[in-house]
Amino acid sequence: MKLFVAYGLVWFAMFAYVGADTKRCFCRAVLADNKSIVKDFGEVSRATHWLSVACRKLIDCPVVCDEKVKEWMCASQSECNNVTGGKKVVPSYQASTCSEGYGNNVRTCGCSFEKCMLECGTRTVAIELIKCMFDCHHQ
Repeated sequence: MKLFVAYGLVWFAMFAYVGADTKRCFCRAVLADNKSIVKDFGEVSRATHWLSVACRKLIDCPVVCDEKVKEWMCASQSECNNVTGGKKVVPSYQASTCSEGYGNNVRTCGCSFEKCMLECGTRTVAIELIKCMFDCHHQ
């Protein structure tokens, strides 16, 4: 009887694995003007279910992709400038077979104004604070 149960569990596990469905969110940074890819981030999120994954499970794919592109543009500013040539960048996402498109947030390489201003808040000398704030406004 134990052997029969063990074989049954193995058979069920194989069926569940074969029947499993996974939908993935893929992300790229593309130039805003001609949509050529400058950075491919590959898979940035996924949803898995043993039977079927509904497209609504990937509803946040555009937001996740936008955050990934924004993070890269800030953290890898040098690489970003090298591959974009100073042109504006927009996120491009593909939510498995559900949807695909481009984000609305067109950006240039570098950190956001808010992050820049937060970093300025750490300055103690008034002239450094003013210079930092001026630099943030002219990024």
